[in-house]
Amino acid sequence: MPFDFVRIHRSSLFFICALFFIGAVYLPSLRFDFVDKDDNFQIYDNPLVVGNTRNSSIVDNFHMTNTWTDFLLTPMTGYPTPLTILSYKADYLIGNLNPSFFHFTNLLIHLLCAIVIYFICLQIGLSPAASLVAMLFFSLHPICTETVAWITNRKTSLSTMFALFSIYQMIKISKQITKPYWHFSLALLFWVLACFSKPLAICLLPLILWTAVTAKELKPLRVSFIIGSFLFVFAILKLSTIGLSGRNALADQTSIWVWARECWYALGYHLELMFFLIRPENIHLPDARPPHFNFFTDTFPFFVAAAIGMFFVFRKNKIDKAWCWGAALLVLGIFPAVNIIRINRYLADTFCYLPICGLAILAGYVFEELKKIFSPSRIHQMIFFGLALMGLTFLTIGTLNASVKWQNGIALRQSIVDAYPNEPAFCSDLGSAYAIWNKWDQALQTLRECEKKFPGSRAFDLAMGSVLLKLGNTAEAKERLENAKRNGVTHPVLQYNLDLIQKINEQQ
Repeated sequence: MPFDFVRIHRSSLFFICALFFIGAVYLPSLRFDFVDKDDNFQIYDNPLVVGNTRNSSIVDNFHMTNTWTDFLLTPMTGYPTPLTILSYKADYLIGNLNPSFFHFTNLLIHLLCAIVIYFICLQIGLSPAASLVAMLFFSLHPICTETVAWITNRKTSLSTMFALFSIYQMIKISKQITKPYWHFSLALLFWVLACFSKPLAICLLPLILWTAVTAKELKPLRVSFIIGSFLFVFAILKLSTIGLSGRNALADQTSIWVWARECWYALGYHLELMFFLIRPENIHLPDARPPHFNFFTDTFPFFVAAAIGMFFVFRKNKIDKAWCWGAALLVLGIFPAVNIIRINRYLADTFCYLPICGLAILAGYVFEELKKIFSPSRIHQMIFFGLALMGLTFLTIGTLNASVKWQNGIALRQSIVDAYPNEPAFCSDLGSAYAIWNKWDQALQTLRECEKKFPGSRAFDLAMGSVLLKLGNTAEAKERLENAKRNGVTHPVLQYNLDLIQKINEQQ
């Protein structure tokens, strides 16, 4: 008993120290500002967060009606994320539009996800040391940097947090504990909350159904649970499809082969991200259609499948509970990342946030198995654990240093221009970013340089016209804005600026 007491308290000490360490690694993100990439219409210009927004075009552009349906359907995201919007509202009420409060909440949610992973691992039979490895693997993986550092990506971390709470309750049911109805009700509640934070959590439907079918105590209401779960998923998908169609965010239908090719490439790309084989981009790759063939990306899923098969052979078909739960979460979590639902063609770090939880559980499981197989001494375990921690920490710190692009909108747009130097639209976005941050002279200079770099391109007319209008050059501003209108630009700012120029001319 004294030994157990000492061992438990030592594990608790390591657990608490690890949490402080994780918080310290991500502490620089508290200094970051808002960015104009989605933060504007989802947070600081969102009437659902700040009340009467200073940007009336947000209401018009997203067809908002100032009713409770706006809060439930959140038209600015295109799919229902009411709980995420509610968390933004809470941050706004506490700290107004101080971005540090928003970033702190992001970090807190990330820490809560790490804590739940630790206790999930304990529930499925891993030792405290292996559970700690899983927690650190998840929380310090560089792929999580975008989700923590970008405020708008809170919907992903919040949805993942509730999804992990749901899985924890399902694991309790699988252990045949008392009060299964209570735990299954909690599992359903957390799953619904996860879906209303971001609909990606619908990928956990198979786990919900498996729990309802295999738990004998749930038999009287099994059919009701199953039908209700399917109806809920159908409703979420329908609302998301309607919202995304309204925003023109649904990918164009081409052929089944092109769709399958994009899904397979996205699978390989995100697996490479999770296995440290490519560097996290920290930005959504725009319209990321795959190349004709990329040997390593296209074949990597086969390597992963072969590794799993070899593990089965090595273990002689003896699969533990930790392996099953980790593999299930990895496989189900990666489904939204491979564009099975044709929402967009984005490849992004944040799509890996949920499946990396499953990979973290598998990492803890592998650590446990290696400890059994090689039976190293305690000093060897400490060396191995220390080397792994140092590797993850250096990768995360490097990613955070690279993620200075999230400090503000200008840094973000500059990083996109650096990554895609031949795209005139991104160059125009950089000029607009300077304008948003009231650096009008630099905005004009940047747009002039863009026009020299891309002669003949009409991508700069709207941004240039808006900047010239602000600087008082109404004649050239009117000419550029009318050019943009003739070229088919329909942005709400365009007509607003033309009306403003007309009023100025009338007053003169």
